[in-house]
Amino acid sequence: MKTYLFENLGDEENPDDRHLDMLKDYVAASGMNRDSVEGSIVLAGTDQLQNWGWRMVYQTPWPAAAAGLFIGLESQFLDICKKLVPALHRHYGYKAHAREIRFFEEHVYADEIHGSKGFAIVEKYCDTPELQALALKMVEEAAIRRWRYMNGIYWYALHGREDEAPPLPA
Repeated sequence: MKTYLFENLGDEENPDDRHLDMLKDYVAASGMNRDSVEGSIVLAGTDQLQNWGWRMVYQTPWPAAAAGLFIGLESQFLDICKKLVPALHRHYGYKAHAREIRFFEEHVYADEIHGSKGFAIVEKYCDTPELQALALKMVEEAAIRRWRYMNGIYWYALHGREDEAPPLPA
């Protein structure tokens, strides 16, 4: 598990090509200031997703936390990017492997690997009915929190306000 975590974090924070720098390249290509990423407002859904992730790490048995974080979040982003990248090529004219969209292309590759390793870890260590039930609950919560995060961005970008998403299950 530690090896997987360090590998995952190493990909995100590689000093030669940090994921945040990749995202900033896309922001700049979209006509905005690269540094606006760090100075922009934090929407409620974004804040809630980040806080939930920290609570998962510190308050949830690690196998169930791994399910929420790696299956519920990381695997979701893979499917988002698999749809987004072809649209960036087809509708916006970006070439394959263009610097401006490598954040999204990289996640198609990296999250496929990270997701499969995350699934294997969860399958191996969620070895009781209680951990399995908690893992499923964490994946469901992650999906709803991702929804709220994406919905908040959508509504703020198009309407200048945030929308309500379904409540979390009890």
